[in-house]
Amino acid sequence: MDCRTARLLLPYFNVRAEPLPAELAAEFEAHSAHCPACTTVLQNAGREDRIIAVAMKDVEIPDGLQDRLLAGLRRERARRRRNWPLRHPRWSVAAALLLMLVGGSLGYWLERPLPALDLSALEAYNSLQGQYQVKTLFEEQGIRQGPPQQLRYDLLVSSGMELLQGKLVPRLRFESRDGQFAEVFILTNRQFNLTDKEGASGNFQLVEDIYDHDRAFLVKHSGGPLTWLFFAPGMGA
Repeated sequence: MDCRTARLLLPYFNVRAEPLPAELAAEFEAHSAHCPACTTVLQNAGREDRIIAVAMKDVEIPDGLQDRLLAGLRRERARRRRNWPLRHPRWSVAAALLLMLVGGSLGYWLERPLPALDLSALEAYNSLQGQYQVKTLFEEQGIRQGPPQQLRYDLLVSSGMELLQGKLVPRLRFESRDGQFAEVFILTNRQFNLTDKEGASGNFQLVEDIYDHDRAFLVKHSGGPLTWLFFAPGMGA
């Protein structure tokens, strides 16, 4: 690096300037180490900044000037806020309309009419939910037949699989609204001899699936007629 190039780089050694790339800075230092003239120019380059800095520190700030400046800035900010609607009328109208819309929506939401409680709809929903639960169980177990249609799925409590005389069969547990319960084991003629699909013994009762003649229900119940468990009138009584 020669003296001319080195002096072109002097402005970059000002404290307010961007730093030189590392490669140029290294070349400049190598040059100035062997060039007293460039070293002197570099030392004098920062002299003016140091003089100005000392002079600024020696300037006395009048009492209360800072408070007056801050108060003036606050007044100017308040004036701008007051004049904002006049300078931006379209934005002001849009903001007012948006506020009215939000306020109206909030008022409607607070005063909206509440729906009546439809118990029959809730019962139908519970029935569909229970039937979907059994359908999912059948699909997970690879059972091709669909869920039985004559059971009261709105009274379903739980479902799962259970071993019955060495055969894995679906087990559904139901509970009536007056506290009766029943466990229904779903059997097929591929698992058991279901020649006689009707019968009872103690708290066990065998009931035919009227929608699928290859299937029957073994019902373990708490006693009494089973009319509450089936949709078909008189079935299981």
